[in-house]
Amino acid sequence: MTTLIWDGAYDADSTRRVIETNDRAALIWCENATVLTGTDWRYLKVPQGELTRLQATEFADLPVALAP
Repeated sequence: MTTLIWDGAYDADSTRRVIETNDRAALIWCENATVLTGTDWRYLKVPQGELTRLQATEFADLPVALAP
């Protein structure tokens, strides 16, 4: 039996790779959903700090609020 012990530390490189992998997976999912449904699916990543700052009440407000 293997016992896993976590020391509470995070490896920044590993965390970055996981985030990049998840972002890529979301983009691929959107591409596949677009092909399969004929509806345009797009990935919008909203950093937590921005989401908190915006205090958007409707999902539709996010792309407008985050536009450059």
